[in-house]
Amino acid sequence: MRYVAIGDSLTEGIGDDPWPDGTPRGWADRLAEMLAAHHGDVEYANLAVRGLRAQQVLESQVAPALAMEPDVVTLTAGMNDLLRPASTPMSCAARSWRSCVRSRRMGSVSPSCPSPTSAP
Repeated sequence: MRYVAIGDSLTEGIGDDPWPDGTPRGWADRLAEMLAAHHGDVEYANLAVRGLRAQQVLESQVAPALAMEPDVVTLTAGMNDLLRPASTPMSCAARSWRSCVRSRRMGSVSPSCPSPTSAP
């Protein structure tokens, strides 16, 4: 199984408990561990970069992620956009949704787009 995480600091793991060497370790790293526990070997790449806005994530990470031919793609982006006065939750959601649709069209089996407003 191949899993690629894209996004901003939430996906990168900023603010979460770090790895023993001090590098960020976030929810995507934990998901990769859980996938490996259930499915065996998992090839995992986390392309997330802190501070990026949703459009920057889409422009810089979607194509490289899809080039890896992942089975699973997760995307978390938009919180940096919401810090800007001209941004709206709906515009951020629309950009993220377009990326999920593109992932699915490219063959990703399970695109997942968690957001702060997703129901558990």
